[in-house]
Amino acid sequence: MNRLTIFYFHDELVRAAVIQGENCFIGHEVAAALGYRDIMNAVEQFVPREEVRRLTLPFLGNTWLTETLVTLEGARKLASQIGKEKRKKAFLAWLDHKNRFLTENQQDPRSVPLPDFCQFETVCP
Repeated sequence: MNRLTIFYFHDELVRAAVIQGENCFIGHEVAAALGYRDIMNAVEQFVPREEVRRLTLPFLGNTWLTETLVTLEGARKLASQIGKEKRKKAFLAWLDHKNRFLTENQQDPRSVPLPDFCQFETVCP
């Protein structure tokens, strides 16, 4: 089942999506949690396209919202590129913990199921 889970890293929101069995994180939220200022361009600048996904969700009536996701490996690469050493180390440990949590806890009460009509795509060159 596809689902969205809300986490926090040092008071910064970082949502995670499990889609088709793959754990992904909202890219600009990962950048914000790492203290990077240009959060909207961080994924494009630092994460290889094969580690990027797009999730389109319904938003306010007939409007759709597209979120840029990064795989676990993409989140690690983003942290290694933009994170300051102390925060990067803490974030990578947090990321591994949340990845294990997502994999082991399929029925977490904080998770929201994603409707089947949400669109998911892999972004590749």
